Amino acid sequence: MTMLDILNRLEKLRIIDAVETWDKLRELRNSITHEYPDDTDIRIANIRLALEAYLELKAIIDNIERALLAHQ
Repeated sequence: MTMLDILNRLEKLRIIDAVETWDKLRELRNSITHEYPDDTDIRIANIRLALEAYLELKAIIDNIERALLAHQ
């Protein structure tokens, strides 16, 4: 399966809200990974975005746990 197929399946299973949500999280990861340490404003903005992304990732984990419990 391609990554897009997997994401579409996760969306169908209601593990993720939308494929775009996962894409946004990946873009944030890339942004943080390639940030320039001399630019404090960018670092602060990325930290704030990472804190928001944490809530989205926690919701995804909660959805996975709920799906696993439903299939036991």
